[in-house]
Amino acid sequence: MRFNILLGTPETRARIVEAAFAEFSAGGYEASSLRTIAAAAGLSHPGLLHHFPTKQALLEAVLTAQEEAGQEAFDGTPAPTTVAGLADVVSAAVALDRRATALVQLRARLAVAGGDPEHPAHDFAVRRYERLANQMAGQIAALPEGEIGVDMRPQEAADILLATIEGLLVRGLTEPDLDVPGLVRLAVLRVVGG
Repeated sequence: MRFNILLGTPETRARIVEAAFAEFSAGGYEASSLRTIAAAAGLSHPGLLHHFPTKQALLEAVLTAQEEAGQEAFDGTPAPTTVAGLADVVSAAVALDRRATALVQLRARLAVAGGDPEHPAHDFAVRRYERLANQMAGQIAALPEGEIGVDMRPQEAADILLATIEGLLVRGLTEPDLDVPGLVRLAVLRVVGG
């Protein structure tokens, strides 16, 4: 194998992040090796360390890249004005995640591991859930009066929906025929609409 570190930094970093994503998804963060990731990216171990000095820095780059890609898919989408519209937007996002099995596996692994304050993914997991909950709560709160069930507060609804979405995505890993987007759509209608 020929190692080439003469490629431009953005391209090389992208290759490393892609290789790390595959490795972290398949074997988990703890079991993954920087040497294996370097080889998969066509680099030497020192070449990888030039771009990412620690395994934790590489994990953060992988997680950030995945979150940015997911956010880009919905930037510019008009804010929903009905519960049904919100259900459509959320189920469409889940449908994208449903096709990204490796991403769902990585998130599931890191959600559990990230519960440990000492784990390198902990801060990222906390920030991710806060961002997602705040985004969803904001979308729910922005719905016109009468769209939200009388006893449901936007933050509570967001927390319930995020837990439901994560759980259904993980369950869908073992049940390929499960209509995860459809069930998420139904959950949004029931939880938010009352």
